[in-house]
Amino acid sequence: MPLEAQWWVDDPAEQDVLAAVALRKATMADSDRRRWRWRAMIVQADPNDPVVITRTREDVRVKK
Repeated sequence: MPLEAQWWVDDPAEQDVLAAVALRKATMADSDRRRWRWRAMIVQADPNDPVVITRTREDVRVKK
């Protein structure tokens, strides 16, 4: 899965800049990205099941 992220700003002044960007009255260069907050969302596999690991080991031994 691709890496996904959420980005937001808490500062009302920065929110105004982003609203202006959406209206094409400003550019992202007008925003102070140091004030941005973000959260990376990385998909992780389910925990390994001991039964599946045992079966896989047996399959590998048979196949050598």
